[in-house]
Amino acid sequence: SLNCWYRAGWIHEGVTGLIEPINTRITDPRYFLDSPHQAAGILEKLGKPNIKLQMDIFHWQIMDGNLTQKHTQIAQVPGRNEPDSAGELNYNFLFNTLENHDYQGYIGCEYKPLGNTTDGLGWIKDYWTHNKPDPHLNHNHRQTQCASAANS
Repeated sequence: SLNCWYRAGWIHEGVTGLIEPINTRITDPRYFLDSPHQAAGILEKLGKPNIKLQMDIFHWQIMDGNLTQKHTQIAQVPGRNEPDSAGELNYNFLFNTLENHDYQGYIGCEYKPLGNTTDGLGWIKDYWTHNKPDPHLNHNHRQTQCASAANS
């Protein structure tokens, strides 16, 4: 538990810890933390500003569907592939919503590329080419951090 980690000194000032709800419908029915609401309650009880919520869109879409909040991690549902692959989520809408709400965090990519890893990152260039930023918003904060789960 996070309380054990914190008491053991593994999570302390200057170190950011993340908790991640995992869906219990598809991935692991025995996982103890399966909703953003449950995670928010844990964070509130901990009261530690360096412990944050990891938003894994794959799991949140399956369990809750409210996708434009918190720390963001992405994968298409249901196949857990690239954001531009066939699936339930409209990532252009989600990315634009995050930008319009001045989201300044990282977007982590945790998906299984349909092909090789390099090809699996092609959606990023395509998105930036076809989705010009609103000139009224400050987009200097755009950051993308991708680590694909397969082909490593």
